[in-house]
Amino acid sequence: MKLTQITSALFLLLSLAASGIAQAKDKLEEAEIKRWISAMPAMQAWGAENRAKLEQHQDPSNVMPNSPEAMVKPIKEAGLYDEAEKLVSKHGFDSPEDFSETSLQILSAYASVKMKEEMGQDVDAMYQQMQDAKKELENSGMSDQQKQMMAQQFAMAEQAYDAIKAVPEADRKAIQPFMAEIDAATQAKAAPQAAPKK
Repeated sequence: MKLTQITSALFLLLSLAASGIAQAKDKLEEAEIKRWISAMPAMQAWGAENRAKLEQHQDPSNVMPNSPEAMVKPIKEAGLYDEAEKLVSKHGFDSPEDFSETSLQILSAYASVKMKEEMGQDVDAMYQQMQDAKKELENSGMSDQQKQMMAQQFAMAEQAYDAIKAVPEADRKAIQPFMAEIDAATQAKAAPQAAPKK
C-alpha cells in the first residue's frame, strides 16, 4: 500500500480506536449494550450542557482518555460527579466509572468491527500494510516535517492496533447486531437539555 493510500486508513484507525481499552473485566452482554445505547442521548446532552465546565479540567496531554478513571476525572474536578451519577443510575449503571468502563469496552469492540467493515480487511492485514508503508517513508520524497508527522501517526496507530487486537472475540460478536444503533448513538448531535436536578 502506498503512503498516499494509507493516510486515510491511518486516520480511520486512530479515530475508531481513540477510546480503546486494553482489557475488560467481563464480556459484553446484550442487555448492557442496550442500556448504554439508551443512555447515550441523555449523556451527550448533559455533556453539551456542561461542556465549558468540563473543558476547564481536561488534561490537554490526554485528549483520548483510555481508562474509566481518566474519563471521570474532569467530572469530579468540575464538581459534577453527583449529577453524573444520578443520570447514569437512571439507565442502570452503578456509577460514572461503571458507565465509562462500559463505554470503553463497547467502543473498542465497535472499532474492531468497524475497521473490517470500512477497510474490507482485518486489523492484522492493516497492520502489515502500515509496516510496509513505514519502510517507504524515508524514500517518499516528503519533507522532514511531513515524515515526522507521519511517523507520529504510525506510532499512534500502532497503539490503537494493540488496543483493538486485545478486544475479545465474544465482544465483537456481541456488538455486531447493534452496529447501526451505535453508529447513530456516537454520531448524533444531542440537543441541549437541562442538567438533572440534584
